[in-house]
Amino acid sequence: MLCAVTAGALSESFGAGPRRDAEDWIEQGLIHFVASDAHNTRNRPLRLRPAYASVASRFGEEKARALFVENPLAAFDGRPLPHAPPVVEAGPRRKRFFFF
Repeated sequence: MLCAVTAGALSESFGAGPRRDAEDWIEQGLIHFVASDAHNTRNRPLRLRPAYASVASRFGEEKARALFVENPLAAFDGRPLPHAPPVVEAGPRRKRFFFF
C-alpha cells in the first residue's frame, strides 16, 4: 500500500501533533508521497514549499525530492517508485481513535 501525508501537516498548518505524526511516519518509512491538499485557492491553497523545506531540513534533500517529485512522477507514469522506503519496526503504538 502506498501512503501520503498532506503538506499542511508538515508545515504545521494543522498544529504540532499532526506534524510530529507525519514526521514519525516518514522516519518509519511509511510515507511515499506528500500531497498538496489544495482543494481550492481560498481555503486550502497550494503550499508545498514550506512542507518541502521542512522535510529537506529534517530528512535531507534526497528524501524531500523523493517524496515531492520522483515518487509522484513515477506513480503518475505507472512506473515502480524509485524510492520505496524500507519499513522500520515501530515502537509501542499510541491509540489515536477508538476504532484503531
